[in-house]
Amino acid sequence: MMIYNRGPDIYNIDIIVSEIKNALCRKELTIGSYNKKLEEEFAFLHNCRYGVTCSSGGDALEIILRGLRINGSNQRAFIPVNSYPATFYAAFNAGYSVYFVDIKDDLMIDIDSIPDISSGDVVIVVSIGGWFPDNIESIVDKVARAGGFLVMDSAHAHFSKINNRSLFGIASGFSLYTTRLVFAGEGGIILTDNRDFYRSLISIRDCGIVTKKYDYYDYPGMSSRMSNIMAIIAYYQLKEASKIINSRKSAFNIYMNRLNKNKYFKFLFKNNQDWNYYKAIIIFDDVNIRNKFENYMLSNYIEMSSKVFPNLLNSYPFLKNNSVTIQDKNGKKILPRHACLPLYTGITEDDVDYICSVIERFKG
Repeated sequence: MMIYNRGPDIYNIDIIVSEIKNALCRKELTIGSYNKKLEEEFAFLHNCRYGVTCSSGGDALEIILRGLRINGSNQRAFIPVNSYPATFYAAFNAGYSVYFVDIKDDLMIDIDSIPDISSGDVVIVVSIGGWFPDNIESIVDKVARAGGFLVMDSAHAHFSKINNRSLFGIASGFSLYTTRLVFAGEGGIILTDNRDFYRSLISIRDCGIVTKKYDYYDYPGMSSRMSNIMAIIAYYQLKEASKIINSRKSAFNIYMNRLNKNKYFKFLFKNNQDWNYYKAIIIFDDVNIRNKFENYMLSNYIEMSSKVFPNLLNSYPFLKNNSVTIQDKNGKKILPRHACLPLYTGITEDDVDYICSVIERFKG
């Protein structure tokens, strides 16, 4: 038996094809009616007021950060040392000086590793595996008291909530890449509750145009529109959100029930959060055991899910040379010891039972 990520299950294909044909007949190729539908529905499902579609998750963050520069942010952005490089590039391209900070044992940002937060600074909190930091509300308070801005990199966090909240800080950037719960192939979406900031985001996405004036540009903008075609695909995946999450939840619960007492690793799990089961993260006590485990899984034709993330951001030469690392001591210890069990939309209970039976035979 071979277990591998077969790619996303695409729901409602007949409707998607029909609506794409209709959009082509109406010549709605760039921003169109489905962009608006996707923005409104995505915002509603996350208990937010405004959504802005764009061309990628990385662009979503960069648009937010450019908007903050207009609204009084200075040039410092604090980013946890374990994220996807797009988080760094969003801040770098928006003109910020990037400072990498440490993470805690749950792979979340360690806010105490930032020695000082000044007025106008930006702190980017990265969701890992669909979770938020347990202390997200105290992080929000700390940043606000210092006069800074908190931004959420929610690429993994579709539908995840704490106390029925998905948005913490000024805005949140989501990825709609193919591997996400809701996907467009390529795309991103921004959520915010701030009406004035929402208007700035739209202008920045559309090359910095001032919407009340024809062909007048007054913001440091980007060309980052999501096509109406991509919005159609994402919208009809959004309609299946409950099915997607429940499928992943069933698989994760089998893992927990059968492997929770495994002596080689422990699950990274937060039972106080309403999360989306995006990743099944496990932590080993020893990196050598983790390496043996991954090789063992491959020898049994089981492809593990991608890590979150495989390397510290400051290990990449360009990023290291264009940033300052404040602290990464715990990141160096914890990140090499994690792995992610196979968990993706479309995985079956039979798949998970087989994976568990293979893991139960692992001898370290």
